[in-house]
Amino acid sequence: MTTIEKNGARAKKIAIVACFLIAFFALLIWVYSRGLSNPIKPLEDPNAAPQALESAFLRWFRGENDELFVTFQLTNHTDAFIGRIEITCVAYYANDQEAQKYEQKLNVSLMPGEARMLNRSYIGALDPLAQKVNCRVERRE
Repeated sequence: MTTIEKNGARAKKIAIVACFLIAFFALLIWVYSRGLSNPIKPLEDPNAAPQALESAFLRWFRGENDELFVTFQLTNHTDAFIGRIEITCVAYYANDQEAQKYEQKLNVSLMPGEARMLNRSYIGALDPLAQKVNCRVERRE
């Protein structure tokens, strides 16, 4: 084997190792940027409240000028402050056909463990022929 062949084989090995190291560090940076989760999950207390925002859609109201107002009962079971929620409502005609869909972001102020009534919040203009409305909280911020 000549020196040129030996140097070519050595350069090939170095290129393979360099490609491996670049791929390894790229994977390491990608995993680090996404964050690492704890592989050992802590034991959950079966009597503990769920870590979520509990919401109950209580009632909808039709305003004088065909506005849609809704009332919700909200309970913050998380350890964080909730300052905004996103509500989705669907209005239906008498034959259960969908009339209109609403998405509204509402500012609320819920401290951890606090329960509050969100009373008659404006959602949007309601179709005059709508007979039924269903609403739910989609997201919290």
